[in-house]
Amino acid sequence: VSLPSLRLSRSTHQIILHPSEKYTPQKMAEMADLSKQRFSSLFKINMGKTPMEYVREIRLTTAARALLVSNDNINDIAYACGYEDTNYFIREFKSAFGFTPNQYRKVARE
Repeated sequence: VSLPSLRLSRSTHQIILHPSEKYTPQKMAEMADLSKQRFSSLFKINMGKTPMEYVREIRLTTAARALLVSNDNINDIAYACGYEDTNYFIREFKSAFGFTPNQYRKVARE
């Protein structure tokens, strides 16, 4: 495992553990102790997506899991996953999964 890969994993683990934090490519690059350009390039090569696409994916996956295992309301789940605007969260969720969060929860429980 190369040093840049270890540095990338530091960033990805942080995102998984703390999806509600405010992430920017610059902040993630700093966590990896790399320049923004180098970080973004290595990230895309190693992960197959941009850093912000990865953040979105982790947040939405975390939200989907929360919808299945809790009865928390959609606003609380959205906020816990880093979304300040619930309507934006609902649009992003539907775009990713084909269902609104409420539909997703309902279908999963049938």
